[in-house]
Amino acid sequence: MIRDAEKGKIEPKKPALEDEKEVLKLYSERLVTKLEKNVLDLEREITERKRAEEALQESEENFRALAENASDGILIATGEGVHVYANKRAAEITGYSVAELLGINMKELAHPDEFKKLAERLQKRLTGEYVSRRYETAIFRKDGKKVPIEIAGAQTVWQCKPALIIIVHDITERKKAEEAMKEYSERLEEMVEERTRELRDAQEQLVRKERLAVMGQLAGGVAHELRNPLGAIKNAAYFLNMVLEKPEPKVKETLEILEEEVTTSERIISSLLDFASPKSLMRRKTNINDVLRKALSCMTVPENVDVVSQLDEALPNTRADPDQLGQVFGNIIVNAIQAMPEGGQLSVKSEVPSPKSMTIFFADTGVGIAKENLGKLFEPLFTTKAKGIGLGLALTKILVEGHGGTIEVDSKVGKGSTFTVRLPIGLTIEA
Repeated sequence: MIRDAEKGKIEPKKPALEDEKEVLKLYSERLVTKLEKNVLDLEREITERKRAEEALQESEENFRALAENASDGILIATGEGVHVYANKRAAEITGYSVAELLGINMKELAHPDEFKKLAERLQKRLTGEYVSRRYETAIFRKDGKKVPIEIAGAQTVWQCKPALIIIVHDITERKKAEEAMKEYSERLEEMVEERTRELRDAQEQLVRKERLAVMGQLAGGVAHELRNPLGAIKNAAYFLNMVLEKPEPKVKETLEILEEEVTTSERIISSLLDFASPKSLMRRKTNINDVLRKALSCMTVPENVDVVSQLDEALPNTRADPDQLGQVFGNIIVNAIQAMPEGGQLSVKSEVPSPKSMTIFFADTGVGIAKENLGKLFEPLFTTKAKGIGLGLALTKILVEGHGGTIEVDSKVGKGSTFTVRLPIGLTIEA
């Protein structure tokens, strides 16, 4: 019995069935509350998962958009090297379509010489070992063309398996630029060497000019001073030849040598004077063939040298200095004869190759001139002879250029030399 404190009554005890209903009701209420909470949690989880899926989809779309519009090729390869993704740029670089690239193994694209190195690098990358991200190699396009590329790789996951994402950058233009830079660098070095050579040559020419300036100052006085004793020696030799009716062989030989050396000395003195103080041109009616014939007739030609003349009689008369041209032709002929100590042939030819010029050739079959000496042949004081001071051809060039002409030489050692003189015929005179 339960006593009611306020009423002072004692109520009778409820039956057990009613107590069970109360407990069941309370349990049901709690169960519903828990279910409602679970439903809310499930709805929240579904919402979050949906948001995650949307975010993942958006991320995938963003990646695809970036990858498809990337300026470099992007490939994803499995651990076995099989492509499972390729963008449009990768297709352009390789020459395959995107569909063709999928399923192709990397080794089918890699250059054979480089594939082994590339495979080792990829394996290290997949196993987490450090290797530099960028690497230069080469691939073969579908058309067989070799393309230089730079690749960068990073480890990723594809369908829950380790994979590799590869960035392919075509460096063809860069290689061309590097090659062009290399060629330019080499050319620059050549230009520097050439300029250095030119400066060295200019310095040498300056030194020679300084020497010539000094020689020019001394040449006139020395030449005149030398001519007097040379004249006395020549006269003495002539007098001895007159008074000695039958000189001994050695005496006769000595007198002949004396006369020859005096003549050589006079020629050197004349060259010094002519080079130091060139004479002015005295132009007059001149037939070049006649000048050539006179130059040949004044030469003492050895018996073992055969002279062949082929003079074009159609050569027009021109205004020139025959004395200076005679000196030019004489110098060339003397050099040609001296170049054939064992004998040979000297060919002299004249022709008119064009209405504006005439050409004279002097070809010998002598010892020839070394290639390294050809460029110095007409320089003052340069000579390869035991005797002489190297002014003959230098003076020859000055006289030819004074007539508005040119002189060239072509030579092969052991074969001979050809001197070519070209003279203008713009100012001609009718015969």
